[in-house]
Amino acid sequence: MDPQVVIRKALDGDYDQLCALCAELDELHIDELPDIFQTYTSKSRERSFFFPPPTETQGVTYVASRDSVLLGFITLATKLSSPIPLLVPRKIMVVDSLYVTTTARRQGIAIALMDKVIEWSKNTNCDAIELTVYEFNWSAHQFYQDEGFEDLSQKMILRLK
Repeated sequence: MDPQVVIRKALDGDYDQLCALCAELDELHIDELPDIFQTYTSKSRERSFFFPPPTETQGVTYVASRDSVLLGFITLATKLSSPIPLLVPRKIMVVDSLYVTTTARRQGIAIALMDKVIEWSKNTNCDAIELTVYEFNWSAHQFYQDEGFEDLSQKMILRLK
């Protein structure tokens, strides 16, 4: 990875750039699944998506930046397993979004962001990291497999309209 790229926690001043990166990410989802995802004219995310209130969830957003320009980000939050007798009580880190802009891909940025997530998850005593990958996004699926993730379940849909 370029030594000028810095991985750090997102700052409030990063909000507009984070929204712009999310808009890029959203375009992929809109193009692939227009019956689920739609275009919009507002900001791509509320501020709380990147900066959750401490009382609401234990979460964080990390960014990759070079010269004050964001190249990518990862958002995550902890959750506890459902309190049902079947499930072993666990603290789970959930990755909501990981994105690296197209011009910065294949430079180790996503790996560096994921390394931060693993470090943060261990430091907050999480038992596992979970995430969702849409079926069309085979490159993301391959990336996560390369990072040691394994398939756990498969979400299915029956479209009625």
